[in-house]
Amino acid sequence: MLCVELDIYSGRPNPEWRLSAKEEQELLNRVMDEPTLLTPVSHSTGKLGYRGLIIKLEKDDDGPWSRTRLSSGRALPHYFRIGGITNDTIDTALWLIESSQQIDSEVNDYLRDVAQKSIQFEPLLSKTSDRDESQPPQPNGVSLSCVYNYIWANYSLFNSSARIGVNNCYCFGANHLANSRYALPGRYGGRPALNLSAAEMAAGLAADGWLEQCTTNTLSLACVVWPGQDYHFYRLVGTSPYGWGHKPGATAAKGTDNAGNHISNPETCNRGPYTSFYGYWYHNNTTSYVS
Repeated sequence: MLCVELDIYSGRPNPEWRLSAKEEQELLNRVMDEPTLLTPVSHSTGKLGYRGLIIKLEKDDDGPWSRTRLSSGRALPHYFRIGGITNDTIDTALWLIESSQQIDSEVNDYLRDVAQKSIQFEPLLSKTSDRDESQPPQPNGVSLSCVYNYIWANYSLFNSSARIGVNNCYCFGANHLANSRYALPGRYGGRPALNLSAAEMAAGLAADGWLEQCTTNTLSLACVVWPGQDYHFYRLVGTSPYGWGHKPGATAAKGTDNAGNHISNPETCNRGPYTSFYGYWYHNNTTSYVS
């Protein structure tokens, strides 16, 4: 049985659905006709928002996927990505998105529309904040009172093969290799955020020890939200002008935004659909434990 994961969230679990036997056979036919559709899961755009489709064989059975062999004699992969942004994959990606219209699917009409528009190269909402752009941002976007901040651009630590897929944006923001793919503000502290409202996210962050005022040698965190959908975090990792990094979901940690620009300020960078900016938070340690 094949499960399809819509790779679209950064903090929360991605929505999934399962292919019927007929759909599994259809995907098999497409793959056999065009083997380049099979790409490693690590081959991702790494953007916020739609990043493609991940296929997982949930169990070996007598279905067509398990029985079929490639021309080389090798079995078909059990875990792979399909539906990036190349011409060869657009048709199959759109077909897979359409297959999510079933009773037990976790994909709603809104997410389906976002994914379809992304596949067809239609831009996501790019407006990033309601702040007055005529007013210059503070250096690096952090409070001027935070003269000394803990800075460490340790991307490689989070991007190793053993860690990249099991630590999300909050793990990177907290500088904690928690091996928690869906780490949530407040879960470690015993008071998890119940929804994506500013009040709930603040309560969760506070439970994990984050403060709205910084002290010497603190971690600096910026919180953003895709309204009604997901949360995401940025961490201060360097000095001006390019001081912020982030890790979109299970993809690589990096210092660039959705437009490919280095991030000098999380308030004004291209965040794709994460249009709500919830402010800055600080932790008086080099690591904030999360789960």
